[in-house]
Amino acid sequence: MDCISKRLRLNHHRDDILDNKEDIVLIWFVESMNDEKYFKRATDRLRECNNSVLLYTEYELCMDYIRSVVTEKIILILSDKVIETIILDIQPLDRVDSIFIFSTDKIQYNISLKNCTKIVGNYIDINSLATAIETRSHRILKQESGIIFSDNTHQNAVRNPDQNPGSFLLFHLLVHTLKQLPQTSDAKQQMIEKARECYADNVTVQRKIDEFEKNYKSSDAIQWYTRPTFVHRLLNKALRTVDVFMLYLFRFYIIDLHKQLEYESKNNLSPSSSLKISGVKLYRGTILNEKEIENVLANIGNYISPNGYFSTSRSRKVALIFSGGDPIKSVLFEISISQAITTTDSIITYAAIDHLSCFPDEEEVIFSLGTIFKITDAFRDLESGILNIQMIATDEKFQYIQTHINLKQKELNETTPLTLFGELFIDVGQYSKAEIYYKNVLQNLSEEQRDKPLIYHGLGYVYYKQERYDEALEYGYKAHKILKTQESRDYFNIAQSLINLGWDHAGKKEFKRANELFRRALKRWKSLYGEQDDLNVAIALVSIGDISTELGEYENAEHCLIQGLKMLDRLFLHDHIEKTKALMKIGNLYEKQSRFIDAMEYYRRGYNSAKKIMPIEHPRFIEYCGNIIKLYRKMNDIDGASQFYGECLNLLEKELNTIHPNIVQIHLIMADAINER
Repeated sequence: MDCISKRLRLNHHRDDILDNKEDIVLIWFVESMNDEKYFKRATDRLRECNNSVLLYTEYELCMDYIRSVVTEKIILILSDKVIETIILDIQPLDRVDSIFIFSTDKIQYNISLKNCTKIVGNYIDINSLATAIETRSHRILKQESGIIFSDNTHQNAVRNPDQNPGSFLLFHLLVHTLKQLPQTSDAKQQMIEKARECYADNVTVQRKIDEFEKNYKSSDAIQWYTRPTFVHRLLNKALRTVDVFMLYLFRFYIIDLHKQLEYESKNNLSPSSSLKISGVKLYRGTILNEKEIENVLANIGNYISPNGYFSTSRSRKVALIFSGGDPIKSVLFEISISQAITTTDSIITYAAIDHLSCFPDEEEVIFSLGTIFKITDAFRDLESGILNIQMIATDEKFQYIQTHINLKQKELNETTPLTLFGELFIDVGQYSKAEIYYKNVLQNLSEEQRDKPLIYHGLGYVYYKQERYDEALEYGYKAHKILKTQESRDYFNIAQSLINLGWDHAGKKEFKRANELFRRALKRWKSLYGEQDDLNVAIALVSIGDISTELGEYENAEHCLIQGLKMLDRLFLHDHIEKTKALMKIGNLYEKQSRFIDAMEYYRRGYNSAKKIMPIEHPRFIEYCGNIIKLYRKMNDIDGASQFYGECLNLLEKELNTIHPNIVQIHLIMADAINER
């Protein structure tokens, strides 16, 4: 049986199963497996329609895995002999989308089976079963790429800019930076190699990858997106779960898809277009669970933004098919388009793609990444019972995003998209993936390329965040050496290099060396910018102020920190991450001086700023929360600490899983505060 287990993925423990890069997992639960050759042929056929196929004969292992799934939908295949063993446990589980009964004879459903809305049908041969699963998979993938309201899993396929503005902003910055990356033949090859890795033992998919490698052209991007192949499956899962590394590997294709959607959008909006979508109502059918429906009703009047491409149809009839026909869980989105985004210069891209789609009868209209919708109403249809959700696609909230994108563009002009994209890994706490990313970029840079020291800086920053300070210094000095020997004597990046090295030395408690490096950086930047306000001058001032705090030079620390903050306030009318950090550093200074009231004021200001621009899943966010709780404890105000803890916990639990590190950490911080009483 061990031999069969390895070849057919039989009875695997949930911790032994490889990460599924698709949105669906197919589970086949049978009473026994006596004919290995038959099951091998059958699973090979099933993997033609879905790559992830798991077989179980042990009930407890099967149920344990099913309950552990949080980011995929499950299609379950049951034989007639085991169905009543498992059906009552399966019916309430939202991640189980559908059940297919596979038996050699048609069976008669008893009353309990007739009441199971998840059962699709009874099949007696593997080919008819596989065909039915292919049809169901297409429907699931359409539903999964749409709006899914947060249910405290590890995914948030839709962002609410009001509840978690930092996460919402980060996704838009990610998309913007992604589109700026170079589109090279190496980029295409990296995407292909990753796809081959994901489908290493799937001959059918490998043939599709071969086809893509040989025949793909930029003008084929939309067509490939609508095909039920590895491109659609891997990209949508990566977008929905914000798998930054996977998105980087798909950058070649994402850029093509964005450009083609922009082209088609402009064509649709031109007076001569035969596909008029301006003023036309669009529809999308899907299935939501009870908690997701509650979230819809609670969000009327709010804004939402899907992580992925948002697929709709001009046909209400088509959308109703995808809604599944369940009077309790079926949902029909009715989408209007704001007049403000019906011009060819609109920042929101949407296009009718009938003529390019593999499913032209679906009359599909796709909204590109980052589209914002406002929920205006929700009501149940009296006849069908289906929940109708009315939304409008709008450019509201984009002014806030555009302000930060403009700031990011300024950084792009001063550095390289390759570096900034690596920083986005760090911004979401994915340090190991950031390390892989930078090392991958280094391997593809020639010796003479001028970007190399910037990538060294990026890699050093990863090691700094991981508290691997010796390695951070190694790469920091490598970068500094190259910059000093380059013909241009790049004053800007040399100064940036000095700041980075200063923080690496600070990590090793070498504060005097850090202070020296910060002051050298400030001198260089002032030679570039004179007395005018500049972000880099402000960063140097704040860095000197913070290190002066560590050296006990409080008067100088306050002077530099306040001077840096005032400059940041003049530079940025809105919240900015450097302003947030400056506020927290001033709070730290006042706390060390036992000026607790002043410290609390600045900590609170920093925390309120962080809520607007930083994802609440970021490790630094919970550090800021911890600063405030610990300060309340120092002030002997345990009630204040408890109240703020409740505020933070409520904010975190709206978006994160109960075992997310930030939720665990906030509990530990509060527990420590109580135990110190």
